[in-house]
Amino acid sequence: MLAALAVGWPGILVSFPFEFSLAWRYVDGNVHRLPDSLAEGLLCGAAFTLFIAMSGFVPLVLPLVLLIAPARIVRWRRILVLRPR
Repeated sequence: MLAALAVGWPGILVSFPFEFSLAWRYVDGNVHRLPDSLAEGLLCGAAFTLFIAMSGFVPLVLPLVLLIAPARIVRWRRILVLRPR
């Protein structure tokens, strides 16, 4: 969640001018279609970013998590498992 906040929002802000110009080109003068086209472009960009993040997580971080001993996870359960109060 923190990574999404730290990287996702700046990524959207940086890519927004490009997405806007691309959406403007696609609507071809029909301004009423601009919000739909812009939302579709931002959604595709977000899905691509999520795919890239997941493809980096699986080979790099997941093996490190699997190497942690189960006894250590049990000792850290108060930190790892968040319970609503």
